[in-house]
Amino acid sequence: MVIEKGNFKNDKRDGFWVYFEKEKGILERPPPFFNQMNMEEKKVKKTNGLQEVTQELLGWEDNKLFRTLNHLTTRPGQIVTAYSNGEKSTYLSPVVYFFGVTALVTYIVSISGLLELMLKSNPIASKLGIDTSKYPEELNNVLSFLFSETGQKIIFLPIVLLLTWLFYRKYNRSFKANSWFALYTAGHAALLSTPIILYWYITKDLVLYSAIGSLVELTYGIWASKQFYNLSIGKAIILRIMMMVTVLLIFIILGGIIGLLIDMRS
Repeated sequence: MVIEKGNFKNDKRDGFWVYFEKEKGILERPPPFFNQMNMEEKKVKKTNGLQEVTQELLGWEDNKLFRTLNHLTTRPGQIVTAYSNGEKSTYLSPVVYFFGVTALVTYIVSISGLLELMLKSNPIASKLGIDTSKYPEELNNVLSFLFSETGQKIIFLPIVLLLTWLFYRKYNRSFKANSWFALYTAGHAALLSTPIILYWYITKDLVLYSAIGSLVELTYGIWASKQFYNLSIGKAIILRIMMMVTVLLIFIILGGIIGLLIDMRS
């Protein structure tokens, strides 16, 4: 078989290179080196596809990650407005950013020993009047995670998204835009609070750590909402405090219901 007498094309029916011999008109398998070339081409395409997905998730492409971090720190209102207006190729997705930061913070509090302490002491459950010591260990772990900082962010996320829309819909009626705002600000506030873990590691003061973390979250939320919704500083403070109090009341009510149901079953 002489290769020069034939021609090659890509047959999409079976996905490999085939040889058409002009003189005989017989369809034959290609020489081995053509199969090898095709396999290497597929490997390259698969690798490139995986790299593109990784770059998109991590934001390495075009410095998307660093741009998102920079703008969320310096001008959070601008980034939320730009993303809501369709500039999705410029910044990390708020969903990816929120869950990525949550995973990172959870890992840090875990290796520092803070998560273990929070699960054992569970100060929020104590404030709600729930005595976790009388429950089985498995159930106690579930309750501890539910009332931990990480558990609140993940499990109560739908409540936070709904409350954000209810409190700020007068200034932006789009549920999607308000959700992007909530995810970006919640994730970045958690990231800004991460250095406080070092303070806890030195002092072991869990109450003051929680207070400082709440203050950072409140301050950042006020600043971000002032920019994104074009609010006065007074109105931004009032709305943010009202929203945090509402979230706390919902936690108290849900905690009371959970405690009541557990007492009834035990």
